[in-house]
Amino acid sequence: MAKATRTSSETWRAIGVAALPFAVYAWGACRTAYVGDSGDLLTAIAVLGIPHPSGYPLYVLLAKLWSVVFFFLPLPWSVSLFSAACAAAASGVLYRTARESGAGPIPSTGAAWLLAFGPSYWAEANIQRVYALNALFLALALFFALRWRLLSWTISRIIGHGRASTQVRWKPACGKRSASF
Repeated sequence: MAKATRTSSETWRAIGVAALPFAVYAWGACRTAYVGDSGDLLTAIAVLGIPHPSGYPLYVLLAKLWSVVFFFLPLPWSVSLFSAACAAAASGVLYRTARESGAGPIPSTGAAWLLAFGPSYWAEANIQRVYALNALFLALALFFALRWRLLSWTISRIIGHGRASTQVRWKPACGKRSASF
């Protein structure tokens, strides 16, 4: 029960860490169509079409869903807020990842906010572009890779120490699993 409570409190802290960047991004979110691919993406979102190749179908579908939920906002502003939410969520996931890896709350918050308020990241976080969603997926991949590493380490310790005659070594990320009897 204590681990579940700790995980829950860390999740709430991550939401709190992500709230500040989201507020800043939302305050500066682009309310009109931005230059470059933004017009192409906004048109594709409005009609559920395909923007230029590679198409970004998941971005189009998720942004369309977001714009349906926030139907009372103009489409460009709504999609800018979608990017802001994705970018802020990525910083929250980075906070959780840092905490999972053993960093304290202050360094974890600093890492998340360094990402969130970095000039290049911030510039893409409040306009209609796919990069914020990509950053969220990258942060999630990092988080789950760390979780897998910790889980596989625990499993190998349980199996390895559970049977004295068996030694099992796991190399989870891209290595091989080997067992010697």
